[in-house]
Amino acid sequence: MNDHARLERYIADTRPRFEDLLGQMVEIPSISMDPAKAPDIRRMAEFARQLLTDLGAEVQIVETGGYPILSGGWMTGRQHPTVTIYNHMDVQPAQEPEWKQSPFAFKNEMGLYHGRGATDDKGPALSALFGARYAIEQGVPINVRFLWELEEEIGSPHFAAGLKNRSAIPRPGTARSGGSLCR
Repeated sequence: MNDHARLERYIADTRPRFEDLLGQMVEIPSISMDPAKAPDIRRMAEFARQLLTDLGAEVQIVETGGYPILSGGWMTGRQHPTVTIYNHMDVQPAQEPEWKQSPFAFKNEMGLYHGRGATDDKGPALSALFGARYAIEQGVPINVRFLWELEEEIGSPHFAAGLKNRSAIPRPGTARSGGSLCR
């Protein structure tokens, strides 16, 4: 099987899991600007941590003095370059009159995903995660690190403090593989 066919098969095989996970993520109302949603922010952080762990990544929840940052990924070797992928898991409140459905109820209309966070930024984060995992499974010599924050929608007031907490952020140097997107 050539590389293109292998990639197409991977996409087809993982799409149901992707859609299920995206639905679960969208249904967590992780609205960072609403203090009443703090438990949902924590639930989103724990969900994301478990997702990364289930895919074989090493991950830490980095406390910041505000909402946490998740840092994790796969370190395949010290000699390999490292790419860091940033996304955010918090969302805006959904008060716009354009919403014709509950914003925190995921809806899949023939591959068009609806729900708060589906395209900003939970869906793109999940896409990057699935793509990175595929690269690791294919033996691409690269370290991949994710930084997922939960305060982007309020201006990232604690992001710099979280990055300074270097002891909690995994560094290249230990190889780790495992986990599979196709279960």
